[in-house]
Amino acid sequence: GYRERAARLREAVHLIRRLWTGEWQDHAGDYYTFRNARIYDPPPQPIPIYLAAIGPKNLELAGEIAEGWLAVFLTPEFAAEQLAHIAAGRERIGSRRGRRRSRRLLLLNRLSKRRSIPSSRATR
Repeated sequence: GYRERAARLREAVHLIRRLWTGEWQDHAGDYYTFRNARIYDPPPQPIPIYLAAIGPKNLELAGEIAEGWLAVFLTPEFAAEQLAHIAAGRERIGSRRGRRRSRRLLLLNRLSKRRSIPSSRATR
């Protein structure tokens, strides 16, 4: 069901970010396990992760674990209405870490082109 898919994606994104450090990694998680894994040519800086999502739960998950939302084929007006769900996910992860997330949300949309939205606007 949804909970398992969301948990798998959370774990996968976490592991991707760890592997991008270029350091040797071991992991024994709920869904993925590996030993002595490493990316030999890690990116020089963290690569932003963008998720395509629709629906309140998926949008909250995108806000929680991603730097951007791929709002493909949505009108700009509808996409703007969905930002509250993304903000809820961003706030949830910020409160867990004892701070608000300061990263900007990148909205990529074929109909609205590319827009960068400050976190403060996404929380209104």
